[in-house]
Amino acid sequence: MKAEILNKRKKWLDKPAAQSLDDWPKKADELQGFTGTLKYFGIKQSSNEYEINSIGANSYFRQSLDLFKVVLEKQILKEDIGLPSLEMPPQYDALITIVGFSPEPIMHTVLALAPNKVYPIATIESAEYYKVPLNPESKQRDGKIWFFETIIKHYKEAQQSITVEPIVRNVSAIGSLETFKRVREIIQATKENNLNAKIALDITGGKKSADASAFLIAAIEEDIDIYYVDFEDYTGAKACCGTEFLNKLDNPYNIYNIQLLNKAKELFKYHNYQAAAQIFSEIDERLSSNELDNPVKFYLDDERSKVDKMKNAAICYMYWDRFDYECAQECQSVLSDKQKTQLNNLILFEGIGTKKERYQSCYLYDFIVDRILSAKRRALSDISLYEYEGDYHDAVFRYAQCLEILIETYITRKVSNYDPDVKSKSIYSISGKRELVFKGRKKSEKDNDGNRIDFQMDPLDDPENELRKKTKSLSERRDDFAHVRIQTQKSNIQEAEEVIMKFMEIVFEKTSEIIDHDLEEYAFYKYFDDYGSLCKS
Repeated sequence: MKAEILNKRKKWLDKPAAQSLDDWPKKADELQGFTGTLKYFGIKQSSNEYEINSIGANSYFRQSLDLFKVVLEKQILKEDIGLPSLEMPPQYDALITIVGFSPEPIMHTVLALAPNKVYPIATIESAEYYKVPLNPESKQRDGKIWFFETIIKHYKEAQQSITVEPIVRNVSAIGSLETFKRVREIIQATKENNLNAKIALDITGGKKSADASAFLIAAIEEDIDIYYVDFEDYTGAKACCGTEFLNKLDNPYNIYNIQLLNKAKELFKYHNYQAAAQIFSEIDERLSSNELDNPVKFYLDDERSKVDKMKNAAICYMYWDRFDYECAQECQSVLSDKQKTQLNNLILFEGIGTKKERYQSCYLYDFIVDRILSAKRRALSDISLYEYEGDYHDAVFRYAQCLEILIETYITRKVSNYDPDVKSKSIYSISGKRELVFKGRKKSEKDNDGNRIDFQMDPLDDPENELRKKTKSLSERRDDFAHVRIQTQKSNIQEAEEVIMKFMEIVFEKTSEIIDHDLEEYAFYKYFDDYGSLCKS
């Protein structure tokens, strides 16, 4: 296998370099330990210092790096060479590299990408391996890796300027949290100096836990390119020299739009359906086969199907929340059977012509439940105080609206000669309606001849006038747009719900337990399951 790969690569090189592929990769594969590493780079060591020896100009690394750059160029040109294609790398401001005990692939990345700065992340053990001196103050090997400095200084191109930063702080050899924190520190510090800084991460070196941790934080952060030096051939677990190539790893956070998706879900959870729908639509476009190479590779069709369901749920709830029931019905496939039934009942209710017929309709209950849930969504009583304040007045307005309808429904059903659709056979003001309900007597509006009807009914049982007072307060708050303190808002909302609940029990002759159950049953769902379907938790 290796011979086939090298023969393929010979065609990309000039004759002397092609002929050397028969020799140096085999010899490089035989090198072992740190002594072998020194020979690979053409370096000699004197105490803790390093310098390029006489064979450095034609070292194994020089030949490997030259070949590596040829391969990289073909990847960028998207030639059909059996390797993943790459976009032209930008000039990186920072390259973060995880330092293990194999510097060979790390140096390929550094010298191929030639970033302005290299930030090594090393354990005490790996720093000691490269003879980083112990800092007497910090008790850590947190200085510069002169071994890297020597290699870069000798092998970089003349116009390139690459600075290797000190280690600063060693990370633990066991566990991944310290690596996660250190990578994040470097990213944040780099972006503080330059918000548009180009940052890359090489996870070739280091233990698997450190590499995984570094990959995770780079994936979470935006616009971090993640690289890995891979090999086309291995002998057992050992990589074969001369088969190196640079691989840019796909970032699942970008591919699956994880951050955008979480933002849309959060907006949906707190009932901002329009904004959620817009983001879901944006994600849907990004996941389209026109936007990404090989979408089947990442199961993006499944992901698009999931996002499409979430988008339709947001659109459906957006229209429903605006009481545009017919538009909501167009995308009702995402709803539960009970919500579909409720939506259909609301459409039927909207089609009833007169108030009197509406107040006698069996669909009135669905209408009131819907209006209460609409008010609850605006109260937002289950999140932080500063967000709670948002739609307080809108919530109060909807509760007051429910109250007026419930009171007039009660009167219409109890007083035979009361007609809510005829001004002279009804009571126009809410205060007049309250008077009839709580006192049992009130005159109608005047007809054209100045006559009035004297309405009479059994007053509600309210010996302490508590319900009457709360009813009056809610009606008055409907048009009160003065600033109200947060705690007062909460108290007012709670009182409004108590009043509405009491009148629902009276009008619909249902227990509070049944009404509470229905409110919970028909409330908009806040969450999505793993398949993009609506769920309650």
